[in-house]
Amino acid sequence: MILAALFIGLGQLRTELLSEVVETRREQQRFTRAYETLTEDPTLAHADRGFESFIQARPELALAEHAYQDLLLLPSFRNRVGAFEEALRADEAGSLFQRYYAALARDAEARLAVEDLIRIELREGAADEDLAAGLAYLKGHPAEALEFLAHPARLVPTPQALWPLRNRFRRDEALREDLLEVFNTLDRTPAAHAAVYPWWAAGYDEGQETGEAYRALEEYLMRFPSRLWTWHRRNLAWAEEPAAWPWRDEGLADAYFTYVNVLRDEPAFAEDTGEALREAHGAAPPWPPAGNPPELPPWPPSDDEIAEPERPDRPKPDAPVEPRVPKPEIGSLRQPDRPDPPEAPTPRFGGTPK
Repeated sequence: MILAALFIGLGQLRTELLSEVVETRREQQRFTRAYETLTEDPTLAHADRGFESFIQARPELALAEHAYQDLLLLPSFRNRVGAFEEALRADEAGSLFQRYYAALARDAEARLAVEDLIRIELREGAADEDLAAGLAYLKGHPAEALEFLAHPARLVPTPQALWPLRNRFRRDEALREDLLEVFNTLDRTPAAHAAVYPWWAAGYDEGQETGEAYRALEEYLMRFPSRLWTWHRRNLAWAEEPAAWPWRDEGLADAYFTYVNVLRDEPAFAEDTGEALREAHGAAPPWPPAGNPPELPPWPPSDDEIAEPERPDRPKPDAPVEPRVPKPEIGSLRQPDRPDPPEAPTPRFGGTPK
């Protein structure tokens, strides 16, 4: 066992041995930061070990969670997801979001309809702001959506957000029919009325913090379809574990994501690290704990969590000044006058020249 050689005292990693497992210096620093935090804080250590034991006992959940953790190493993804998760904890929208995914996990018809709607948005162009605004309005107002999609001209007055869609339908009847089929399917599905529509009403309310954060996340994910589906499948997987759902994102930071990914790729290293934490804090209690998750101690900030200064615009070199060629005067453009033709010679023997 390499534990004694790897750790010199509790919480101190030998950099030269860590470098054999972790390639870059930044990842080594993150791993060290996360490990030292776990050795110093039993609450976080127990959450870490309990969480890992929980998902390892559920292969499908582990697969979805590991794909999600890979994305969390991307600051752009982590920042938008983090802002959304923080907004969910601020009001009752968090419970609506959990109920929404619980309904999708239970009801295949509702889930397929929602996923068909996602595919339509991706197919029609996620960067189309008018389309996105129109679909957001339809999802936030499902009763109006049915009337509008069945007969676009009959919804009077037509909301401003729907005018681009109404004009689009005149040249794209197939799009209207596809959307109508999705909303008709949802309308006859009890799960949609119980859980899908309530979440949409909150998630597409731009007057609330949750709605703003969700729209920002959705716009980002629509530009990266693989990230969207990874996020979506992870939510579906956790929806099967309602007691654990509220605990899934507590106390995490980017240093921890590096730490988790390293251990996942190096099972022997993970086993020795886990044994060191057990020696420090004892066996982890069952996870998730009973009740609602408390505010866990924050992780120390990392270099990626510090706002980077904006890069100044690069000065553009002045275009070379071409010498100005003076335009000729108008009079100079005239053709020169032709010389007068010579006079006809006078005939030698008289008479009038012809």
